[in-house]
Amino acid sequence: MIQDIFPHIYDNQAKEKPIQNGDMIFFFRENQVMLKENQEVYCYEDIQSVILNESFSTEHLRYCFNIDNKQVYIVDEVFHLQGEWQRVSVFRSIRPSYLGFVLITAYQLWLWHHNNHYCGHCGNKMDDSEKERAKICSNCGHIVYPTISPAIIVAITDKNRILLAKNVNSHTNNHALIAGYCEIGETLEETVHREVMEEVGLKIKNLRYYKSQPWSYSGSLLMGFFADLDGSDEIVLQKEELSEATWFDRSQLQKREVLDSLTSEMIDCFRENRF
Repeated sequence: MIQDIFPHIYDNQAKEKPIQNGDMIFFFRENQVMLKENQEVYCYEDIQSVILNESFSTEHLRYCFNIDNKQVYIVDEVFHLQGEWQRVSVFRSIRPSYLGFVLITAYQLWLWHHNNHYCGHCGNKMDDSEKERAKICSNCGHIVYPTISPAIIVAITDKNRILLAKNVNSHTNNHALIAGYCEIGETLEETVHREVMEEVGLKIKNLRYYKSQPWSYSGSLLMGFFADLDGSDEIVLQKEELSEATWFDRSQLQKREVLDSLTSEMIDCFRENRF
């Protein structure tokens, strides 16, 4: 999956050191990222070639984390840049693949900083905490941490069949699993049952946890489950959420070339009868 970057090492706790050549720098705007030709990322030594006609100093950089002893930065200010703006969804195709994890994790942090310049309680400008990754309001003391939203994904199976669906907002032809965000006051298990009933009108049983995945593209922490159909297999589609939901026999499933997402890995796991 996207976070499985071994032998590369992700260090979220490393302290910032003086910047040096090889350290990576990401420029974001809205849902886009600036990349060099051939989808290469910018490093510190590339700064002068990308920023046009403006003075730049390391004060414009915000340290994020460490990969293989290389530091990763995002840029706070908006500059006139030369390069190619691409949708951040490019993280799924960028190579080597570990850079996709670096890019999308940096984007999640950029988005958090971008959306929290001011205190949501009193409107005062927010300051960075000197002790932890947080923003603090010097006026009222309000503290904001990076947002991580818990969500579930569930593979509903019926012997040799699995239920696959398409989201109404999907831009691909790929099928996926039933998924949704946890609501206030819910357990993960309750979320699974509710989402399945809401989206496809089915009852499930024998819920088994599979594994989790940080999915920075949506700021989520995904928890994957397998569950068995309980009773009727008649689908009642929630058309506001799904455009399609269909039962597939195990023999109909094709091996997925890229297993970067929890959804893809779980479908392939069922295809190979490994869970």
